[in-house]
Amino acid sequence: MSAIKINNLSKRFDNFKLDIDNIEIKKGFITGFIGPNGSGKTTTIKLIMGMLNEDSGSIEIFGKKHNLEEVYTKEIIGYVGDISGYLKESKISTIKKYISRFYNSWDENLYKKYINQFKLNENKVYN
Repeated sequence: MSAIKINNLSKRFDNFKLDIDNIEIKKGFITGFIGPNGSGKTTTIKLIMGMLNEDSGSIEIFGKKHNLEEVYTKEIIGYVGDISGYLKESKISTIKKYISRFYNSWDENLYKKYINQFKLNENKVYN
């Protein structure tokens, strides 16, 4: 099964054009986009995550059209961009409080396991 399928994807800005014939990422694989600045890596990821709308083409996440299943896409794909969106003075516990509400499948026991495994202090200020 494919985790992500991209077909005939196109996105244009004033001075940039992204055209992808097709990409297929199999389930269970970790995949990275590698290329020079301006080659479309971030644009592709933002299109997959529904942060941008494609001009044409299609993206499927586990067989579902990503733009029709945006909540599903965001629940199953972990994405960390260059800007977190949280205040620099946010504690881990505060971030967890807000993030966990977005996931129907939030696993509190797994969260606590990682907090303990990595010896994280939930009251520490997020940097």
